[in-house]
Amino acid sequence: KESPFTITKPAEDPEEAAARIKKLEDELQKLEDSGTDQCSQRRIKKRIERERAPVHSVLRKKYDIIMGTVDMILAKLMKKKNAKNPCPIQELLETSVQRIVVDEASQITEAAFNALELCFPLAQIVLIGDTKQLPPFKFIQDDIVSELSGRSALEVLQRKANISVITLSIVYRAAASVMAHTSDVFYDKRLISGKQESRINPLTDICKVYKRCIFVQVDGKSKLSGTSQTNHEEATALEFLIKKLYSARYDFDHIMVVAYYDSQRKLVEGRLPKGYEVLTVDSSQGREKDIVIVLTTRTSYANSGFFTCPLRANVATSRQKEALIVLGHKSLLETEPWSELLTKGYFQHVVFRKKTQEAPEGSWRSGNRTVIQSGMPVKLDVEEAYGLFPTSYTGRANQSINQSKPGR
Repeated sequence: KESPFTITKPAEDPEEAAARIKKLEDELQKLEDSGTDQCSQRRIKKRIERERAPVHSVLRKKYDIIMGTVDMILAKLMKKKNAKNPCPIQELLETSVQRIVVDEASQITEAAFNALELCFPLAQIVLIGDTKQLPPFKFIQDDIVSELSGRSALEVLQRKANISVITLSIVYRAAASVMAHTSDVFYDKRLISGKQESRINPLTDICKVYKRCIFVQVDGKSKLSGTSQTNHEEATALEFLIKKLYSARYDFDHIMVVAYYDSQRKLVEGRLPKGYEVLTVDSSQGREKDIVIVLTTRTSYANSGFFTCPLRANVATSRQKEALIVLGHKSLLETEPWSELLTKGYFQHVVFRKKTQEAPEGSWRSGNRTVIQSGMPVKLDVEEAYGLFPTSYTGRANQSINQSKPGR
């Protein structure tokens, strides 16, 4: 029985395809027997090859779902038709689609949605997305063409009174302790977690913390890199955390690094072992991992609409399933929307700094001892030289940020 959620009907009956191939083979045999019209023979041979190709056998099976990006589907439909050599996927899309479901619909532009409507005038279209997350990328902000054609279709449609809207409020990605800040700051406390709390907090293995969300203060200085930013001290802090988590048996299968700036993404990608997923905030939308580490990088936030955008902050701090680590400068605590996130008790605060002095030149490590030997320069390992330490900072109204509670 066909599913009530069927998107497409079967392309054709396999017996019909076999009969069509048989007919072509008979035509070819007649032409070969007559020994004439070599051009027609070649054309029929190509048609037989196409009919027997894997793509045709796949289309002939009774699949009722076609998957693709919006751009891929529109490109197929807008491709110029070839009467002699018709595209089977193009024909299937034009004749069989009954229902279209668009995921991550906050990223679809109004222009692309209008194109879908024109290509599928009889199909039901369902958009699944979040207007609190990033809209489609605009090449030129405030440009009249971008504003007219590049608006988020989801935002436009939400304002229409004749379109049904269903709001989902239960989150299954993360437990309440890991997503409370998301619900309170970005969704007016409307989100409810449907996931049970795990008994194991992965962050207690790297420092003495009890929360699953921590803010790591890094006192480095960001540098301009073209129109982007880098921060070498933050990259060192990330290396430290990655090594600590690896020692606790959390490797690249469990960790995603999300960077606000592409130059910082490239910098840390070159310093981490292969396999770790390092993405910009924009490219991380729709992704998730057990542990997410956010690199804010910047140490001066004045007049930075890109950095203070609440939609981007929401995406950056909602990818985690088990734990979230935000790395940033202390001035982040005075910058919206981060001050709302970081000074309300959702995050436990620690400082990343050196715990020992660099070993003197000509020394080397033996167990826990530093042995001096002239002529042998040495550099301490990042895990030996640095540590994470609790802070005693207060918020804007002198309220205490951290609550004293022992770790595991």
